[in-house]
Amino acid sequence: MSHPVKVRSRITISPKNSQDAEAIYNSLKPDDKPLPRGLLVETRLENNMVVVDIVCERGLASFLATVDDILRSAALSEKAAETLRTKI
Repeated sequence: MSHPVKVRSRITISPKNSQDAEAIYNSLKPDDKPLPRGLLVETRLENNMVVVDIVCERGLASFLATVDDILRSAALSEKAAETLRTKI
C-alpha cells in the first residue's frame, strides 16, 4: 500500500504594518481548525509577520490547494485593509 507524499511548508507574510499583519492573521486563523485528517495548519503572529506552518499528508494536490487558499485569503485581507486605510 503506497502512502501519499508528506509535505511540510512555512509561509511567512511580512505586511507593511502591524494593522495589516493583524488583519491577515485574523482572516487566516479561523481556518486552522477543523481540518480533514492528514492536514495540519498553524497560523500565528510573530514580530508583525504572519507565519503559517502546514503539514500535509494528503498528497500534493491537497497541499497546493491549501497553499493557494491561504495566499488568496491573505491577499484579499491585505487589499481590504489597504482599502479601509485609504477610505478613512
